[in-house]
Amino acid sequence: MEDALSEYRIYLYIDNKAKLIRKIFLTNYNMFTYNNRVYEIGLGGENKMWKYEHMIETEASAEAIWSLYSDVSTWTKWDTGIEDVELSGSFCDGSFGSITPRGQRALIFKLVEVREKECFTDETEIPGAGVTIRFTHRLQTLENGKTRVIHQVMMIGPAADKLGHQIGPEITSEIPKTMQALATVALHM
Repeated sequence: MEDALSEYRIYLYIDNKAKLIRKIFLTNYNMFTYNNRVYEIGLGGENKMWKYEHMIETEASAEAIWSLYSDVSTWTKWDTGIEDVELSGSFCDGSFGSITPRGQRALIFKLVEVREKECFTDETEIPGAGVTIRFTHRLQTLENGKTRVIHQVMMIGPAADKLGHQIGPEITSEIPKTMQALATVALHM
C-alpha cells in the first residue's frame, strides 16, 4: 500500500447497528455509492470541504422539473443569476458546458453524474482558487404526489474551508428564490 493511502472501513448505521459495507483506501477526497446513494468523505489538511443545501416541496412533477434541468437553454428562465449557459453534447455523464454567471466571465463545467429524473451533479473548477464547486440537483417524488427538490453546493479542495466561508453565502444566497422560480416555471409547462 502506498504511503499516501489510508485504509478506512465504511459502516452504515441502521437501527443503531453498524454494518460494514466497504473497505476503501482514501487519498484526498472520495465518493462511494451504496444502495444507489452517494456518500462523500473529505479528509483534513489539503482536503477541505464547505457545503450548503436547500430543499423545497412543490406540486410540479419531477418530469417537468427534469425537462428544465436537462435543457440547459431554459436555465436562464428560472435562474436569474445566469447570463448564459451552453452544453457541448447531450445531457449525460462526462459532457462539458460553459456557464456565465451574471456579471462574471464564463466558466467551464462538467456533468459528473446524471441519473434521469433523479439527479445531476456538475463540477466547476475555479482557476487559481484552489477549489472545485460541485452542484448537485436531486428530485424525490413524495407519496403525497409532490416533488422534493434539493440543491446542494459543495466546495472541495485546499482552499474550500476559507473560500467557502468567504464567498459561499454570496453564491448560495439566491438559491431558495431560484428553486421557487424553477418550481413555478415547471408548474406552468
